[in-house]
Amino acid sequence: MENRTGVLLLSVLPEAHADLLEALHQRGIPAEVARSGRHAVQKLRNHPMLVLVDMVYGPSLDRVSVERLNSTRSASTVLGVHDGDFDRFADELEDLVVDGFCRAGDWSPVVDLAAETFDLIAISPRH
Repeated sequence: MENRTGVLLLSVLPEAHADLLEALHQRGIPAEVARSGRHAVQKLRNHPMLVLVDMVYGPSLDRVSVERLNSTRSASTVLGVHDGDFDRFADELEDLVVDGFCRAGDWSPVVDLAAETFDLIAISPRH
């Protein structure tokens, strides 16, 4: 089985999501941040179980990083983090495929999903 990491937040302003990062930390779930498309491509090599795409402040993704993120669909769950405005980064994210959306600030379901997924990965047998 390939190594998988916890949560990857793609955001130019991860500080705005400090409550999320702290909640993940408190549950023992590793979390990383990528502030640019190039950085995102590097971090995606670690096969995060959950990728959160910041649609509030922007993920700073380019075409290459969107293609790479789309190619991880079998290994990662991808959620768009929004505040109700889906048009703000529509051009940048036009080709991005996501599994769902979550509202910024409503972190309990996201943290619960990450914890559940991380627990399943931790107890699965190694091949």
